[in-house]
Amino acid sequence: MLLAHHLKQTNIAAYVLYLWQMEDLLRAINFDTSKAKAFLIKESDTNKEDVKNTELWIESLVEMMRNEKVETAGHIQVVINVMNEIEEFHQQLLRNNDGLYIQAFILAQPNIISYKAKSPQSSRPDTHVCLEAMYWLMLARLSKKEASPATVEAIETMSKMLDLLSKRYNEELKKSDS
Repeated sequence: MLLAHHLKQTNIAAYVLYLWQMEDLLRAINFDTSKAKAFLIKESDTNKEDVKNTELWIESLVEMMRNEKVETAGHIQVVINVMNEIEEFHQQLLRNNDGLYIQAFILAQPNIISYKAKSPQSSRPDTHVCLEAMYWLMLARLSKKEASPATVEAIETMSKMLDLLSKRYNEELKKSDS
């Protein structure tokens, strides 16, 4: 829970990837909250409030997944909303002619198009494709599967684009908090 909150405040793309990972973790352990708590709460966590908040967050995530019928696949609405917000911000950066961001997008764009062409859901927004590619690479590495250097390089362009988007997003958040 603390990590999710931190990521939401500092790196919106990493936040989405973390939530996808938590959804997959809960599915893998058949929504056993005691196993999730054991995995996510360390014995060294002595702050009782943090531990309680993490427990409540896990239980809430399980409840949302069940209520929204995404126990086997898909994402909870909260995640979808953040993904859509990321895409809207991406479009805003392009409309506002953010030069550095546009450069990052131009470098990533051929790889996004290529990734879409290989997928049955080719109409997905660009940022969603980037998130999916990054998540795929993370899962491949966790399962010790090799990704070709070209694939890694392609996904790296998407990662750099999302990193910059996240930085711009955080800058906007700080402006609105002021």
